[in-house]
Amino acid sequence: MMGFSRDTFYRYQAAVNEGGVEALLDKSRRTPNLKNRVAPEIESRVLELSLDLPAHGQVRISNALRKSGIALSPGGVRSIWMRNDLETFKKRLKRLEEHVAKTGAVLTEAQLAALETKKDQDIVHGEIETELVTWGHRILSMSVPLKGSEEFTN
Repeated sequence: MMGFSRDTFYRYQAAVNEGGVEALLDKSRRTPNLKNRVAPEIESRVLELSLDLPAHGQVRISNALRKSGIALSPGGVRSIWMRNDLETFKKRLKRLEEHVAKTGAVLTEAQLAALETKKDQDIVHGEIETELVTWGHRILSMSVPLKGSEEFTN
């Protein structure tokens, strides 16, 4: 009559009697399996490498870790990136820009090359250069996407 079984109704009724309506809403079926998570020091090393080498993908980061004696699969690297919102090249570059703005660190050649690659991609995708920003000893330009590009043509 109500669209679900009698057994389900009684389970819902017992949950409401024990914890109110919130008991029905907040019930999560999955509990995290923390045994599958990598050690915090390995995760911090992955985040360091992602900052030092933002253009490297998950396979190259995994290989760099393996050279330093840490065995972590490319999928494990991706899992760490997903938890820290770094799964794309753009997101890793954004984190690098924030880190440099916050700490004033000097960029390495690999980091500068990655930022130049991003700049070239932005130009190809219709973004324009606006203001100049100084990082270390080089001057890089930041870009702003064009919205309604007919307003800017003259």
